[in-house]
Amino acid sequence: HNLDDRFVIYATREDLQTTKTELQSDNSIVWTKGDEISLFVDGGTNGGYKFVSTNEANASSTTFISSDNIEMNGSSTYWAVYPYNESTSCDGASITTILPSEQVAKAGSFDEDLFISVAKSNSNSMSFKNVCGGIKFSVANEGIKEVVFKSNNGSMISGVINIAFGDNGVPEVKSISDGKDEIKVIAPENGTFAVGENYYVVIPPVSFPQGITLKYITSSDQYAETVIESSSVIERSVF
Repeated sequence: HNLDDRFVIYATREDLQTTKTELQSDNSIVWTKGDEISLFVDGGTNGGYKFVSTNEANASSTTFISSDNIEMNGSSTYWAVYPYNESTSCDGASITTILPSEQVAKAGSFDEDLFISVAKSNSNSMSFKNVCGGIKFSVANEGIKEVVFKSNNGSMISGVINIAFGDNGVPEVKSISDGKDEIKVIAPENGTFAVGENYYVVIPPVSFPQGITLKYITSSDQYAETVIESSSVIERSVF
């Protein structure tokens, strides 16, 4: 096939809201080379069709192609999820995917593979909207290898997430199941967190009516924690 004969997806990504983050100077989230998404035609299981980005450099929009030959169908609804995961499914009304309870940090940024985004369209032009938000943090002491964020009211913040689209076209997390009330963030390259450097933990939109507890674990397995009792809310697309 040449590309013109194949079903391709033209994909854009939503930027972060600029009010609460210093992530990148322009707050953009980009498609990177080799990014993979799940595509469902009206619905499906086992990750649907896998599509891979064709861009060589980071880009805010790109074309995705698949080795599967999919017929374009004007009456179908296309659902897509980034990142690709073979456990992701779509029942025609919502998407079910996984946010892991262990995340590996990146200095000054976050692992975009964790930053779930979804799209729904009646054509192959798809605008991906962010599902999660999160917390920006830094450490004041040397030697910390893990930081754990735990919900004080026991509500789940990682696990199997069910996502639907609201009337405004914005994704909403309907439920979290088979999960944990905490997320563990591991320092890059199995090292320790650099003092004063910004790191990010990706969390679905949830409220913490009783606040959160932070646990710190050092490379010599020493342990400390701090309890933040004030209530807070994680907002979609905001750190």
